Amino acid sequence: MNKLIISNPEKLFFTSDSHFGHNAILKHTDRPFSDIKTHDEGLIEKWNEIVPPDGIVIHQGDFAMKLKSDKLKWILETLNGSIYLVKGNHEQDIMKKAWAREYFENIQLRYEIDIIDENGNFKTKNSAFNTIVADHFPLLSWNKKFHGSYHSFGHSHGNLNHPDWNAYEVGVDVNDYKPISYYELMEIYKQRKNLIKI
Repeated sequence: MNKLIISNPEKLFFTSDSHFGHNAILKHTDRPFSDIKTHDEGLIEKWNEIVPPDGIVIHQGDFAMKLKSDKLKWILETLNGSIYLVKGNHEQDIMKKAWAREYFENIQLRYEIDIIDENGNFKTKNSAFNTIVADHFPLLSWNKKFHGSYHSFGHSHGNLNHPDWNAYEVGVDVNDYKPISYYELMEIYKQRKNLIKI
């Protein structure tokens, strides 16, 4: 696991399972695009509408699949922000190409992200706690689960209702095919917690 310290959460975004270039994903997850070219361009457009050029994106796996090098390079150069990649189960296009790996700030199996302010204190806006454990796969147990941390995951393409309120799927299939911001994610956790109280 790799630790990330973020002091500007207004620039932080989460996403997963873009599957750029993967024709079969259109049918597999019933994505509303006529072909893979339209799919890839649509996801890029939604990404760049939300993520600023100086944004920080935690991409939680399955970034691309079966892409030719020139198309992969174009996508990597077109997307806004600095991308921290979590290895999913379809990262062959990235891991086999040293030049492609260079486009990512870091590539890990999991990130533990601490949100702090400029003085090293935890943020409090919209959030009671400030650690997110980001993995490709949904976890039932993670670091500090019962001590205030959150979990974000991908992989399941909207087919899993996680039993814990402090876990949420950030994949494109359940988030209108776009990344979600840190503050949006915190609001989702809050809503999930409130639902459990009812």
